[in-house]
Amino acid sequence: MPTYIEFELLNNNEIANRSLGFVVGEENSDGYLLTILRLAIVSLGLPLNLVVVAVIIGSNRSMRTASNCYVISIVISNLIVTVQILLDVLKQWIKFCFHTNGVYVAYLTLEASVLTLVIFALERYVAHCHPKSQPGPDFGFSQGAKGVLVIWAMAATFAAMELNLKFHFLTSIQGLIFLASTAMFLFLPTLVIITLGTFVLIDTGSFENTAENDATRVFVALAAVFYVSMAPYRMVSLVRFMAPTLCCSQTILDASYLIVELSAAVNPILYALVSRHFRAAFKETLYGFFAGRGPTITTQIL
Repeated sequence: MPTYIEFELLNNNEIANRSLGFVVGEENSDGYLLTILRLAIVSLGLPLNLVVVAVIIGSNRSMRTASNCYVISIVISNLIVTVQILLDVLKQWIKFCFHTNGVYVAYLTLEASVLTLVIFALERYVAHCHPKSQPGPDFGFSQGAKGVLVIWAMAATFAAMELNLKFHFLTSIQGLIFLASTAMFLFLPTLVIITLGTFVLIDTGSFENTAENDATRVFVALAAVFYVSMAPYRMVSLVRFMAPTLCCSQTILDASYLIVELSAAVNPILYALVSRHFRAAFKETLYGFFAGRGPTITTQIL
């Protein structure tokens, strides 16, 4: 799992290091099997996520929607995780490999992902409950791109602030800061997503009607992966931080982070499975590449 944390105060706090699931200042002996698994995640996740970005950006205007901007935001999170895995594995073989802050990466990707899901849920709420207020495709894509930039700027800032604030205080205060940040970036966003989803279900009358929408299926799939991978890891980290003797051994923490790493490869596969429009765009893009002409997508994501 990720090693090398650059914050000096973090290095001096043994409980915090254990609770975050990272071994600071020493190499992690994953074993051959785990190393092979992590390399497989990189080999699968890196090209698949890049393909998703290439198809969305490289296709014509039909794929350039606000919803797909949020998909790209999740893909960026996946790419950061896969690059972090690759660097961790390389550290075992290359002594002077570039070192990254694994804790910061974990915080950054979780916060960016959950903020993306919140704005994605809001966009789906507007699309279903207030369709007349929904902007056109071009304006929607522009709005989505700006929203993604704001999301990542906020996530990068808050993740850095959280790490620096947390480890400038005593352990008891650190726990309160960790609890507050978890409430801000997990509990509250989850409440917002559930509330918006409830409004959509009430307005549309049934889940089947809602699930017919391509972008809504994509949102549900991405949210499901998040709450199966990143959310449990954050909760395990919180419990281990607040009460390290209560439950959640280091093995459980490492296993929960491995699920986060697996999600980086699962997300693009799931996106391709649930999105008919992406599959059509991918086929057209592939055909255009081999035929020597550009794609001619005519489908529209709602």
